[in-house]
Amino acid sequence: MKIKILNEEQLLYKNNVNSVIVPGLYGSFQLLNNHAPLIAILKKGLIKIMQLYDNKEIQFQIFGGVLQIYNKNIIILL
Repeated sequence: MKIKILNEEQLLYKNNVNSVIVPGLYGSFQLLNNHAPLIAILKKGLIKIMQLYDNKEIQFQIFGGVLQIYNKNIIILL
């Protein structure tokens, strides 16, 4: 899967990933390969990203946002 995390000013992160855990409005959930299309509201919390090539975990503290996943592409707007 490919992920982009953006705010109103810049691209914060872009990479290929194995999985992503996000703080959804009604609880955290995980996105894996071939996830169904989804649009979700995110609340304050941590985004945990498992990178594809080195299995390194990257974390982002967020204060809310919107997520869309479609055709193995994840876009998170903060």
